[in-house]
Amino acid sequence: MTFIVLHRPIASSAKLERVHLFAGRHLGEEEFDRQQEYADARLLPLLKTHQAGVVFGLNLNSNGGGALADHESFVVNPGLAVTAQGQTLNVQMPLRAQWQAIIEHYLASTASADATGVYYLTLQQAQRTIDSPTVEPCQRAEFDPTRDSRLVTVTSVQLQRLAIAPALVATTPAEQLQNWVAADRVDGSFLSGFNQAVPLALVAITTSGDTHSVAWVSEPAGRYEATPQGGYRTLLNQTSAALRMVMQAHSLPAN
Repeated sequence: MTFIVLHRPIASSAKLERVHLFAGRHLGEEEFDRQQEYADARLLPLLKTHQAGVVFGLNLNSNGGGALADHESFVVNPGLAVTAQGQTLNVQMPLRAQWQAIIEHYLASTASADATGVYYLTLQQAQRTIDSPTVEPCQRAEFDPTRDSRLVTVTSVQLQRLAIAPALVATTPAEQLQNWVAADRVDGSFLSGFNQAVPLALVAITTSGDTHSVAWVSEPAGRYEATPQGGYRTLLNQTSAALRMVMQAHSLPAN
């Protein structure tokens, strides 16, 4: 006779408890939260094995011609990305952002005055509560006193600084800086250091007195696709963009 040895039963996580739905059942806030936690817990093992980066879309556009750095604002097109922690970043509508607002937010969060440096422009999502139970009735944002508090997902673009000396921004050609960064990070392992975010572009910022300006913006050097060789593809895209600019400057065919 063959004996089968079984380990002791291990209680599963409470997040794996699926809500039993039936006709006439009352669904409150707790039930909806449990249902969402169940779906997230089931998808997490699958998404954590997926390569981090942009799945599709999320390109940067500006209103009018010229480079992205020549405009005061830009738009992130709809698309989907996966973070290194297995979280999906889904943008369903065009997201508009102001360069100065992004720079000021970074300076305020880091308590610094000089923004000169090289950054990743990152896409992030966070959950925020509107009118939490601790808010006084006279301070509620919702005028309807019978409406419950809401948990919303907020998508934003922010800056993440790279360890590059600020002096290099003014003394080193943009294409050379971009190539250094792309070539140094071809394995894509640095993406695990992003806190529930993915990079969309590489940005250089200069500060003169109290004025902060965007020197250049490079999508090819800062956009990493969710593919096994995404870092090498980024290096290829950056090199191709640099060569294309040289050819255009000498009035040669771009291809």
